[in-house]
Amino acid sequence: MKLQLQVVNDRWADRAASSGELDDGVSYVAEPWEIPGESPLAVRFCTRKGYPMSSFCHMQETPKRAVVLHHTSGFGHLGTLMGNHGFISIHFMIGRDGNVYRFVNTEYKVNHAGPFNTGSIGIEVDNIGKLLLKDGILYGEGGEKSKYGAPYCKEDDKSAYVEKQWRSKNEKYWATWTEAQYVGVGKLLKAICHKHQIPKMILPDEHRFEGFDEHQDMPRFRGICHHVNITPGNRDDLGPYVDWDKIISYAGLSVGDCFNNPAEGGAPAKKPAQKPEKKPEAKKQDAPKKQEPARKAQPPAPSTRVEDPPQPLPAPVQVDARTVRLRIGPRPGRIALSVRKPGEPIPTSPATSAPSSPAADGKRDDFLRAAMSFLGVPYKAGSDKPDQGLDGPGLVGLCLKRVGAFKAEDEVTAPLLAGLYPPSGGDPQNPPARIVPGDLAWFGSGDHDRASTQHPMISLGGGRLVGPLAEGGKDHGAVQVIRIDDVPDHFAGWSHLDDLGMATAQTQHPGDPPAAGTQLTAALLPSDPAERYEALKKVVGDRGGKWKSGKGEVNLVGIQDLQDLCYRSPMRGGWNDTLFACFVDQDGNKLSLELRASLNPGHDEDPKGAWNLCNGSYTFKLAGGQGGSKQLVPEGKIKGWCDSPGRGAPAPQEGPPPAGEAVCTPPMRMLPQWDGRWNGDTLHDVDTCTWQNSGCHPCSVAAVLRWIAEDNPATAGKFAFPTAPGSKISADCYPLRMCEAFWPDLGGQVKSTNESDPKKRSVHHPALGEAAEQALGMSKDARKVSLGKDRLAGVKKALARGPLVVCMPGHFVVIHGIADGKLLIVDPGNVLLNHWEYADGGGIEKKMGMPGDGRWEGGKPAGNEGDSRGYVRVAIDRKIKKKPPTKNKKETGEAFQKRKEAFDKSNDPIKFLDGISSPESYWLAGGG
Repeated sequence: MKLQLQVVNDRWADRAASSGELDDGVSYVAEPWEIPGESPLAVRFCTRKGYPMSSFCHMQETPKRAVVLHHTSGFGHLGTLMGNHGFISIHFMIGRDGNVYRFVNTEYKVNHAGPFNTGSIGIEVDNIGKLLLKDGILYGEGGEKSKYGAPYCKEDDKSAYVEKQWRSKNEKYWATWTEAQYVGVGKLLKAICHKHQIPKMILPDEHRFEGFDEHQDMPRFRGICHHVNITPGNRDDLGPYVDWDKIISYAGLSVGDCFNNPAEGGAPAKKPAQKPEKKPEAKKQDAPKKQEPARKAQPPAPSTRVEDPPQPLPAPVQVDARTVRLRIGPRPGRIALSVRKPGEPIPTSPATSAPSSPAADGKRDDFLRAAMSFLGVPYKAGSDKPDQGLDGPGLVGLCLKRVGAFKAEDEVTAPLLAGLYPPSGGDPQNPPARIVPGDLAWFGSGDHDRASTQHPMISLGGGRLVGPLAEGGKDHGAVQVIRIDDVPDHFAGWSHLDDLGMATAQTQHPGDPPAAGTQLTAALLPSDPAERYEALKKVVGDRGGKWKSGKGEVNLVGIQDLQDLCYRSPMRGGWNDTLFACFVDQDGNKLSLELRASLNPGHDEDPKGAWNLCNGSYTFKLAGGQGGSKQLVPEGKIKGWCDSPGRGAPAPQEGPPPAGEAVCTPPMRMLPQWDGRWNGDTLHDVDTCTWQNSGCHPCSVAAVLRWIAEDNPATAGKFAFPTAPGSKISADCYPLRMCEAFWPDLGGQVKSTNESDPKKRSVHHPALGEAAEQALGMSKDARKVSLGKDRLAGVKKALARGPLVVCMPGHFVVIHGIADGKLLIVDPGNVLLNHWEYADGGGIEKKMGMPGDGRWEGGKPAGNEGDSRGYVRVAIDRKIKKKPPTKNKKETGEAFQKRKEAFDKSNDPIKFLDGISSPESYWLAGGG
């Protein structure tokens, strides 16, 4: 009889000796994980051939607040957790060799602990778990056909198992860990807790094996737990048969209350279950006792308290061996215990210094300006680095550091913010009187995925907030200004930042006309008139508008994109402070005045006399009005985004503007990825990446640049398609010719990312966009478009300049028109037609919806450019979804069914406009 203990030990010994190649098609690279005060932990990051990480985990970043320990309950087969069972996966496995094997990025969500997946990190310890004794042999658990599984070890091998009765008579024998596994678990817990700021805390022994309530306990838990806590009914990992003292010692854990962190509001400590008190039984009628003489009544004691006694404070929580965290009044605090050897001198306290005034004038407004400067930064959980992304606490902490409320080296987290500035409930539309612009609004779903005080945003007043969104919203979660009722998360309360004082010039935007002399300041624009004059002049120049600098010549500039960026939040039907009249007076002073305007007269209560403005330069002149007054009237033609070539801006509309059509003229020609002239060429410096499988973005950009250079009559001849001097690339190979012009040393290839790791390289999308901007004379990042809440209106506005490059989920296409309620799309990869369909039935349409044969009207294009598969129409109001997968010839029915189930779970129907990201608009700066 072959015992599995020796088999599994030999398997892990082989893995430990390997330099990079493991079994099950798995290979690894070593990576160091930081442990404060210790040498780094060597972690083996594993990848499996044919099974990308996306095939067995949800590659969505979520905040982590707990670590869950598991047993493999098997023999540590790597493929089991790397694709063999679909989305059953784990972040780490600790082998019997003591090495740490990582399968998934810890920021991502894996399916390891039922309702606790989103906020937790999972660790599997390779161990067979429960054993069953029969005839002197200990077996693993069996299946449906037999009670006994594989033979594991002999009964006299006392080091291989521990005998401990737990829960039932069948739960008596348990396989032991190796000492190296205890050491590995300890080091890994230290590294994880340091990286994700998870408390190094575990529940006390008397509560360690209790099941968590999904709605009461899981949202509040912070620390280290195990699978029994999550699903106690059908799991036995880990029980009291594990040496918990070793885990606590090796990991440096403290034992305490993991549910009620004082920094998160100071909730009363969780009380252990109490047995109900027994009511005293009625005594039998005994003989009456002898009565005692009556005592003299005592006068009542005088009351020494007129109010109710205070609620008891929560118990202190041990942070580490030297620090205790406690709560006194409304603020959390810490006490550091100095540990010294006998005879060492007692340290003296540092010199005191006067703290900065919390009510310093301007500090709150500086905080708001700092927050607005991060608009557009993408969302990234746990990050306070703008170049990588920001989450709510990251943005708030960064801005507080800028105004001196924190030191640069301070770590600002959601629990710390909630502790320093305790949230209180309330109505999101009617905040308490002490809440002023610059204070925090807290959001969280309150279910098992997120604590109710995890996601802060900054109030701007007037029902508007600024900050990133953890769960969607417009701009895919990036830092943005949003109405409070449009935040998709559950409102959890308000926090007042008392360190910023109360003084602020930021108030709710008035619904009535502003009083004389009222200063209306738009976000991101200087308040000094001369500085703002120059800033607006640059804005107009960047967008191709013309500027008049003569004395008395007035430039009226309406910046529609600032509707959602106003310091004073606009009210629908109210006054919008995004119109500026800029001119040089007779003394040569540069001035900019805020004027009455409506961004959309259709939603204005008084549309007459208000101009419907779009980005650009609007030249007006001062003319005489009634009673000798002066008024601004149009002077000549007004250049703007909505203009047809050579025509003036339209007069204001009465009522909402008609839906209408927005079509680029002439229609775009396609540059398909599959074009035989370049489809098999290498896209960048990884041989497996070709134009056919990854060239959607550069093909889309090249098609737009060709449209500007050759097809658009307003710009043709003013702009030459990018070409490197002396290029030998054929003139009709536009994408390769464009890349050679952008990066001459790459010979027609695209600049790639992550130069250190070929497996992680892809198209350097930002570099591509910046190179195209430079070729067109645009300013840096001018291509980036904010579509706003009304995405259809945003697309129409962009189409007034030219075709719009967008990224639908995983693929770039070009929108070049809107007609008959449908988006006209050029798809360089034929992805929409092949892989998407309408959710309510029917496939994507192929025709462009243009006159003639439905193709480009400029003559027969070369190669595959006229293939009708690349010209599709998608209805604006209908939802689309991916087509279901088809069964591969070599795929088993069971494997296909699991793949289909995983596909169905992630295939939520969406409107095309709601699914796009990274919109890019290109135009010839100053050239029409």
